[in-house]
Amino acid sequence: MKKIIVSSFICAALFIGGGASAAAVNGMFQGKEIVKVTSSGNEVKAGDVPAYIDNGRTMVPIYLLRDLGASVAWDEKTRSVDVSLPQQSDNHVEIDELKVKSILTDQFNVLQSFGESLTQLSSGYNLAYDGLQNGSTMQLKMMNDNLNDVTKAYNDTINIVLDLNKQLESTKYLNNDITSILTSYSNAIELYKFCDSVLNNYAQTKEAANYTIYLNSSFKGYDAALDGLTKARNKYLANLALLHSS
Repeated sequence: MKKIIVSSFICAALFIGGGASAAAVNGMFQGKEIVKVTSSGNEVKAGDVPAYIDNGRTMVPIYLLRDLGASVAWDEKTRSVDVSLPQQSDNHVEIDELKVKSILTDQFNVLQSFGESLTQLSSGYNLAYDGLQNGSTMQLKMMNDNLNDVTKAYNDTINIVLDLNKQLESTKYLNNDITSILTSYSNAIELYKFCDSVLNNYAQTKEAANYTIYLNSSFKGYDAALDGLTKARNKYLANLALLHSS
C-alpha cells in the first residue's frame, strides 16, 4: 500500500488541479462552485462536503478517496491524516497479459487466414495444367494474377503482423513464432513463382521435363504453405483458448 501523510484537519481538501468555469453547472457550496468527481467514468458520490473550486483550484475532500479504495485514518495526536492507496501493479500485470493474449490471437488469425489462401494456389495450378492440356491458357493467366495478388497479400500480412508486434514492445512478451511461419510462407511463394514460370514454358514447348519440374515445385510449394498454415492455426487456437480462459 502507498501511504500519504497530510498534516491538516480531517476535512482538509486535496489539491488536484483545475479551474473555475463560468457557470456553476453542479451547484454551489458555501458560495463556491461544486465539482463532480468521477473515477473511470463513474461518479464518486459526495457527502455533506463536496469537491469545489476555491481561488481557481479544485479542492477534493480526502474522505472521497475511500470510494476509490483508499484507506483514510485520522491521527488526533498529530492532527494528521494517513492515506493508503491500493497497489495497482497486480492489475497492470493482468491487463498486460490480457493485452498480449489478444494481440497474439490477432496475429496468428491473420497468419492463418493468409495460409488458407496460399495453400489454394496448388489446386489452381493443377487446373491451369489441365487447361493447357485442352489448349486453353485462360486458367494459367488467372493464376498469374492470383500469384501477384497473393504476393501483395503476403507483404500486407507482414506489415499487419509487425504492427501488432510493436504493441508488444511495451510488455515483456515478443512473438518469436511468427518468423518460422513467415519463412514457410515465403518459401511457398517462391516455389509457386517457379511453378508459374515452368508452366508458362510448358505452354510454349509442351516438353515433358517441364511438366515434371512443375509438378515437383507445386508439391513443395503446397507443403511449405501447409507447414506455415498448420503452425499458425495451432498457435491461433492455443492463444484463443487462453484468451477465453482469462
